[in-house]
Amino acid sequence: MGKPNRILLALLFTNGILVWGLALINSSISTYGVFLYLPGLLIIPALYFLDPVRAIPCLFLSGLVFDNSFETTFGFHAFSLSLAYLTCREIFRFGKKHYSLGPLSLQMIANLAIGTVWGIFVSIHSSELGTWGLSRMLLDLMLSCLFMYPLGIWYPQLCMASLEMIGANPLPTESPVK
Repeated sequence: MGKPNRILLALLFTNGILVWGLALINSSISTYGVFLYLPGLLIIPALYFLDPVRAIPCLFLSGLVFDNSFETTFGFHAFSLSLAYLTCREIFRFGKKHYSLGPLSLQMIANLAIGTVWGIFVSIHSSELGTWGLSRMLLDLMLSCLFMYPLGIWYPQLCMASLEMIGANPLPTESPVK
């Protein structure tokens, strides 16, 4: 199996672990009325380590896992993560010699955009929302942004370490992950 495919499988595995860990944390803190919503974390490793041919399927499958883990409309996060990746790649020219926005900013913008669209979608179909109002969802989304900062630094480093562990370091000279 080629190096790019090993990178794809390693990122799928680490994305699955992240989604599983996030679901575990959410199940513990939900008794306090808090929900961490962090799909934007999955975008930066795909931008760093994968070409578009492999990044779109990686994010699509990771989005399906996210949808299944959090019991959201199946396919919403798969398509929204893929769209966010394409938007970041094309509009912000991520991965070139100069960045128009930093990686944490891109993650937060993507997370807020996906969360806001999800909130609007769910508020239109209010039977799925239950007692959780749009204002509450936006409050949890803002709280999630506070956790995005440390996790947004840590998660690409975890992905890089997992790639180095399997011998598929995609960045042999200079790593953007510090």
